[in-house]
Amino acid sequence: MKETKSYYDEFSHWYDRERNRGYHAFIDRMEYETIEAYCRGKAVLEAGCGTGLIMEKIAPIAASIHGIDISRGMLQSSLQRGLKISAGSITDLPFKDNAFDTVYSVKVLAHIPDLSKAISELVRVTKPEGMSSRILQ
Repeated sequence: MKETKSYYDEFSHWYDRERNRGYHAFIDRMEYETIEAYCRGKAVLEAGCGTGLIMEKIAPIAASIHGIDISRGMLQSSLQRGLKISAGSITDLPFKDNAFDTVYSVKVLAHIPDLSKAISELVRVTKPEGMSSRILQ
């Protein structure tokens, strides 16, 4: 996990560059359009929020939104965007059981060695009628 954290800490300084056009803008738009319907008026967690690109778009439509990421470098951009974030691991989420209506993660799970633990944590913090547990069951 430390290798991933170090990589994203270094990558954080230029992650957002060029994301406003072309391929990256298209992918970011598709991610938002996929997630948006599940977040409207909900308490939301983005696990692996990075620089907050998606969170920033979801925040106006969600009842509340919180992000978590292992990379403090990436979180600096989220803070600059005025987003509510925490530093931490997706395999040990610092939230109470059933805390969120919707929990999502984009382009993160492929980097997690203990995928089973990560999914278990995502389900744990999602309300029983919420979206991450419904998708996984």
